[in-house]
Amino acid sequence: MSPTAKAVRLQGQGDGMTTIAYRDGILAADTAIFDRGVYCGATQKIVRAPDGTMGGGAGALGEVKAALQWIKNGATGDPPKLSDDSEVIVIRPDGSVWWLGSGSEWTQINAEYVAIGSGFRIALGAMAAGATAQRAIEICADLDNMTRRPICIERLGQ
Repeated sequence: MSPTAKAVRLQGQGDGMTTIAYRDGILAADTAIFDRGVYCGATQKIVRAPDGTMGGGAGALGEVKAALQWIKNGATGDPPKLSDDSEVIVIRPDGSVWWLGSGSEWTQINAEYVAIGSGFRIALGAMAAGATAQRAIEICADLDNMTRRPICIERLGQ
């Protein structure tokens, strides 16, 4: 991936549920939980570790929750195993962005903005048009059937 790339989207085989976007130090995500296409409730899908590392996950809820706990603990050591339906992004305090998918292989992403999950295409388009990460998720909540409000945000360095 070129360091001058504007956007990137990496994924496993499935699109998962939820949409997460990162741009300009802002990580945003929806909170919807779905089971086989049925809305079941809401949960937090982005977290921050004491050292300032932040991240989020999209896909199978059990895998996402395990990944969020790993991120809360500083995203050190072996990451949890993810299926093809799940993916995680981690933003380090230095602003570097990392993607983790099936097989738990780390990939550093060098891009102006990043999106994962079911609404990634919408989020990338919104950010390409100048939207913030939060606004991109709001737009996804209006258009993507697996993305819903409320929206959570985390800010780098806070």
